[in-house]
Amino acid sequence: MEKSIVRNSCNKEIAGFQQKAWVRQLASCSGMPLMLHQHAADKRIVYLVLDCSTSMSRKGKIIHAKEGSISFALEAVEKGYAVGFISFASEAKHLLEPGHELSCIKNVLERIKARGSTNMADAIIMATGKLSRMQGERIITIVTDGQPDSDDETLDAAEGAKYAGIGIMCIGTDDADTRFLERLAT
Repeated sequence: MEKSIVRNSCNKEIAGFQQKAWVRQLASCSGMPLMLHQHAADKRIVYLVLDCSTSMSRKGKIIHAKEGSISFALEAVEKGYAVGFISFASEAKHLLEPGHELSCIKNVLERIKARGSTNMADAIIMATGKLSRMQGERIITIVTDGQPDSDDETLDAAEGAKYAGIGIMCIGTDDADTRFLERLAT
């Protein structure tokens, strides 16, 4: 029996999978790469939430945050996570539904500019609302300097996410308020 390599949408080999003739024929006729879909319980979704407030414009923090976000998204996609994207400054903005295409994330990040206040609570609430409708492993990853408009509102929003079974991960800039980020993360 001939063994073929099946690749997922990110062109990663799916180990130990042997195609049947009808599967190879279907992939060949469609002209599209074969993509396997995970069961709902096996889904992994992460919302990347980027701080785009004025404080991020100092010392090139927004540039480093964008670069770090791309690296994080690449690693997440390689591990099988769908990555969505939300930015926040004075208000939260939903910019990208969860997916596996890094080019979409890069395009969104190129347009980001730092300005406004740091309404981190709204961003967490928005991400929680999106993830609450999904099943599987769900994570909010916040890239920030850890200086929100309101510590209390942000921590309350994080508690809501945690109560919904959503994990929170924080990636801080070099000068981030690490004590606050430790309280925020699960």
